[in-house]
Order: sequence, then structure tokens, then C-alpha cells
Amino acid sequence: MLLVVAEQRILKGTTPTLVSYPRVRPDRLAQGQPTSVSVRVSAPAATDAAFVSATFDSLSTTVTTAAEEGDDSLAIASANIDEGRRYLVSAPGRNLIVEARVGGAGSTTLYLTSPLPCDVPDDATVKGFAVSFQLSSAQTAQVGEAAVLWRATVDGATLQWSQLFRIVSRLPTALLTYSELVQAYPSVVGLLPADVVGRDVTISAAWNHKVVPLLEAKGAFAEDVVSDEALVPLHALAVLWHLVEFSQTVTDQFRESVKASWNEAISTTFARVSWSEADQTEEPPAPRVPDEEPVRGRMRLSR
Repeated sequence: MLLVVAEQRILKGTTPTLVSYPRVRPDRLAQGQPTSVSVRVSAPAATDAAFVSATFDSLSTTVTTAAEEGDDSLAIASANIDEGRRYLVSAPGRNLIVEARVGGAGSTTLYLTSPLPCDVPDDATVKGFAVSFQLSSAQTAQVGEAAVLWRATVDGATLQWSQLFRIVSRLPTALLTYSELVQAYPSVVGLLPADVVGRDVTISAAWNHKVVPLLEAKGAFAEDVVSDEALVPLHALAVLWHLVEFSQTVTDQFRESVKASWNEAISTTFARVSWSEADQTEEPPAPRVPDEEPVRGRMRLSR
């Protein structure tokens, strides 16, 4: 079965390592460690004629101290942990997929990005199941749509899924900071998570789930926006709207007020004199000069 997962941006001419996880369905990751993996890359500059070997995470360690539901870490035998990497925790009758909040060589604690949903006994195992492949500069030499087709063997079954990515000459930039957010909307303090990581995750989620889809619905990719600063007020309001849209802790009146402000901010943002965008194959517009007619983008977003 061919499955499609999310798209990411790769900078033109670079050699980054793509990371993915075997999937049995679009909404379900495989519950086992791969024993082999291969890829076939299709990109504007080069397309593989056949599958080539890739790498899988062979980490295997054990939980050394039982953990309880709600804990945000696991005590493990020494292992090399990658920050942001997902791992498979297996115990009798239960498999969990967890994500590492902190990385490190020879780690004896696996810090988690979210609390455990259940108890984990001290005989549980922790295994890596990520697959990875380093792109070559030849494969990323031209901008445009690209994809890697993964093929992995997990528990004797062959799984195949597709990972989309875009090769770009400029990466998207989200400039909103927590201090700017609070200055714009002080009431957001009581709605955001108290920890720094939670705040950053929320700001990022608003960018990915509100701002980026809006840009694409208006005809542009996030990396096409040259005037990044023009998006900061919209991004700040996106965070507030993201927090209250389905919240049970705010009044309907407040929610409707934020919604109206969000819709107004959309129109204002794309009508600003400072708004500018350019295709990845174009040079960004020259900086504006005071008292001269501002250089405008192609204004696809005005339609």
C-alpha cells in the first residue's frame, strides 16, 4: 500500500538527512523496528531509477525503573538519544510511541515531550524505529516539488510510503516571539502553557495550522513571502485564535470577538504596503527606499 505523509522544506544545494517512520496506514505508524530500508528519490534535478539503501535506527535498550501514568520521563539503560526522535516502548500487551524532549549520548533518562498515558513496567524495552536518508547536493540542485519513496521491512512485512518535500531557495521564517505575543495580547498569558517548551509549541502550531494553510489558500507558499515582518501581527492573532477556537474556558462573546479580529487581520495583512512575495526562482525585491514608491510583490494574495 502506498501512503502519503507530510511535506517539508529543503534548502537548495544542501545535503540534509530526511527522517521518517514506517507506516501501515496514513494515521498509524508501524509498531516494530525495521530490519531493512531503502529509498527512491524523485526530484527536479535528479530521479533515482531504482531503490537504494537507507538507514534505520537500531537503538535497543531497556527501562530500568518502572514509571507511572503521567510521568514525563523514563529511566533507561545507557543509550544515545536524539532530540525530537520518536521511540517505541514495548511492554507485555502494550506498545507506546514516545518522543524525546532532550537528546544526548549515553543518556540514562529518556525525557518525553508529553506525559505517559499509562504505567510502564521496568521490563519494558525502548527501540528506535526511525528511518533516514541523506540527500545529495545533486538531488537538491533545483527548486521544486520532490518526494522520497520509502520501503521498509517491519516484522516480516514490506511497508511502502511516500514523503513529500519541497526544494526551496529561501526557507519560511516565523519571526513572532513570546514577548511580542504578550505585548500584543496580554490576555494570552492565561491561555498559554506555563512552560517555555509548551509556549514555543503553541506558537509553532499556530504558524503551521493557521498561517501556512491561509497563505497556501491565497496562492502562495510560506517560503515565497519576502516581507516576513508583515506576518508577525497576523501570527500573533493566529496564536490567540488557535487557543480559543475550541476552548471551553472562554465565553462565546470573547471567541466571536477573536474570530472577527482574525478575519480582519487577514484582509489587513495582504493589503499592507510592506507586503511582498516572490517565487523561489526569482530574486527577492530590492529593499524599499524612504520617500520612494515601495517595491511591491506580485500580489497573488490580493485575489
